[in-house]
Amino acid sequence: MKSIKKIFLVAIATLLSISFASAQFGVQAGFSMTKTAEKDADGINGFHVGPTFNLTIQGPISLQYGLLYNLYIESEKTDKEYNSWLVTKSTLHQIDIPVRVAATFPLSGGISAFAFAGPNFNFGLAGIRH
Repeated sequence: MKSIKKIFLVAIATLLSISFASAQFGVQAGFSMTKTAEKDADGINGFHVGPTFNLTIQGPISLQYGLLYNLYIESEKTDKEYNSWLVTKSTLHQIDIPVRVAATFPLSGGISAFAFAGPNFNFGLAGIRH
């Protein structure tokens, strides 16, 4: 657990030190919803929120990175013996560090198209199954 804390602190320090070198600051937030193939599962729902940074490298090419907190909640019904049901709920807290190279293509009237690719580093903080 101590090594995860060290990695997390180094990642935050790196993101903050790079961010002051002419990066644009933003906030990203969103809702996540997935549906599983299992008929009795409700899927995994959640949200993410956190700061993001966009560092222009040259021309339309930039580096996008951030530090996002994620909360996921899953509910699942399991058929037990004698037609009774067991409902299990899971909650997962995690940190995502997306790192993307992006290309911006201006279209017209202030509208642009974007293409990006890169890894997403995930660190699980806590999980509860009840």
